[in-house]
Amino acid sequence: MQELIFDVGMHVGRDTEFYLKKGFRVVAVEANPDLAERAKSQFSAELTSGQLTIVNKAVVDSDAASVEFYVNEKKDDWGTTHPDWNRSLNKQYRSIQVPAVRFDQLIRDFGVPYYLKIDIEGADVNCLNGCLRQAARPKYISVELMTPNNLAGHSADAMEILCCLRAMGYNRFQISDQSRLKSVRCQNPPLEGSFVDFQFDGHSSGPFGRELQLKSFTIDQISELYLNWFYRRKTGSWFPFGSGKQSQTPFHDKGWFDVHATTA
Repeated sequence: MQELIFDVGMHVGRDTEFYLKKGFRVVAVEANPDLAERAKSQFSAELTSGQLTIVNKAVVDSDAASVEFYVNEKKDDWGTTHPDWNRSLNKQYRSIQVPAVRFDQLIRDFGVPYYLKIDIEGADVNCLNGCLRQAARPKYISVELMTPNNLAGHSADAMEILCCLRAMGYNRFQISDQSRLKSVRCQNPPLEGSFVDFQFDGHSSGPFGRELQLKSFTIDQISELYLNWFYRRKTGSWFPFGSGKQSQTPFHDKGWFDVHATTA
């Protein structure tokens, strides 16, 4: 049987396309109804075959049947349920009401994925909380990390995602610099699924699992590097703890980053 991947935050379907071409079964979750309808047309064959399921709902951490969702008119990849997300960067949002689902319900409906990609603009921790309520865990998981710009002017728990991942039992972490994905090439022979000559872009999450050939960090190492980068950008000074070995950092001021987690 094909391994299962959850693409939470499908957007225009670039990651879903990549996973399908590599031969995985995919459950793609997208709150924006316009994007979900577009994907139904784009992936009609995969929907018919059963290789793909599209869930047109927002992931929440409550039993609410619906939720307010903010569509950005200029940047449709910034759609969010978080009322303060990226407002300092762009204010052209309109709100709509969309169906909602808890992430643990999605796991009960479709099973525990081999790989879980999460990128839902500030609501990512809703998925992690749902995972924490389940005994089984994905082998691999990736989540977009917050940058200081995402909630500029508001207090933010920068460590929330890393803390949730560690609480779930993950102890090996890698950082993917999403701003550099255009230069990344797929591994051949492949280590995950089939080989695909896929061109990644700004709407892709890139390689995953065994094909993510990046330096690994412990939770202590990645926490120190991330906090120093985050708070230096936010306050202009280094965070007052740690070894200060910033030459080791995968973070820089012109990128945005996904954390990938698994067990050693």
